[in-house]
Amino acid sequence: MRDGFIGSSMIRGLLHLLAALMLTLCVACVVGQLTPGAVLLIPPNTARPVAAGVERGNLVVGWWAGVKYRPAWAGQVNRCGVRYTRWSDGSGEVDIPLWFPAAAFAALALGAAALAVRSRRAEGAGRRAGCGYDLRATPGRCPECGRQPNPVGKLAEA
Repeated sequence: MRDGFIGSSMIRGLLHLLAALMLTLCVACVVGQLTPGAVLLIPPNTARPVAAGVERGNLVVGWWAGVKYRPAWAGQVNRCGVRYTRWSDGSGEVDIPLWFPAAAFAALALGAAALAVRSRRAEGAGRRAGCGYDLRATPGRCPECGRQPNPVGKLAEA
């Protein structure tokens, strides 16, 4: 990316924001896992053939067919704690344990935080802020992008 358009500090800020959002979603999944009872996230509605909620530590998404038909297969499949149910009227349901999205959100938060730290480290001593090229051998101009190094606290040149 070009320095004049998006600065590395702005990218780091967005990565920190993404990490905080993913960590918040991870905590929400853990709290939902520990909360007894059922909570409707998307209540059933005649205009919308989908409903979602949290029940018994699982994220539950259900749907029903707009037209009654008999599917070729009706039953239930359980794989790694994820349950898929299909009824004979065409409706169905998927139950996903909340630890699964919590682990995914935690991994995304760690990845975003690691990218932010790596971006900060790339700007270390003797490196150009925009491209991260090592300027110790050529302090006057960056051989990678052809620009002069940014003075501390100054905006990048266009």
